[in-house]
Amino acid sequence: MDAGITAIYGRIPFEAAAELAPAETLGDIFTIASDERKVFLGLGSVRFPMPPDEAASSFAPGTAVRHEDDYIVCIVGGRHRYFPGNLREASGAELQRIAADTIGGWPDNAGAVIRAGDADSFFPVEMYTSVPCTLDNPTNVTLLGDAIHSMTPTLGRGANVAMRDGALLGRALKRAAKGEADLSAALAAYEKNMLAYGFAVVREAAKIGEQRMAQNPLPA
Repeated sequence: MDAGITAIYGRIPFEAAAELAPAETLGDIFTIASDERKVFLGLGSVRFPMPPDEAASSFAPGTAVRHEDDYIVCIVGGRHRYFPGNLREASGAELQRIAADTIGGWPDNAGAVIRAGDADSFFPVEMYTSVPCTLDNPTNVTLLGDAIHSMTPTLGRGANVAMRDGALLGRALKRAAKGEADLSAALAAYEKNMLAYGFAVVREAAKIGEQRMAQNPLPA
């Protein structure tokens, strides 16, 4: 379902951000500020222990990975009504300007951080969330990750939950392959557990999303 939230994402070169952004955003803590509209600015550092292309050359020779310098990811988001309706048609530079203008009433450095970004990196996102449901008739096809329990990023836990799904599903398939469980029974057990913890996080993310960015509530 539509979460009611639009966001514009972009990248700010680390050196530029270091001159404009609060020091806290340059570490390993994702930092969010918001106003009375619940329009928010999120900043988080991406620091590579080794440049991605060098890491690929060392650990996966032949893999084509482009060079990336350290950067700060920035997100400006809020209710759809605070953004133009044709963002998918806008260029990166236009999106950068819209993001800065959306927080135009904030202290000057907030907009300056956005304007210091790489214009080509800006892109729009309309946020959606899954609605808790059941899987009542297990088959030999199942679901994991965002295919079943997508959520808004308020908790930053979507990827972790997807990895938990993968580990749990892998163990279920291993039991079936070894003849320790029927495939349908193994998948049914996986789905029961996955739906319980997965949708618990969806509900928590929606609750926090309502508080922090005026996300649409889940159906009762």
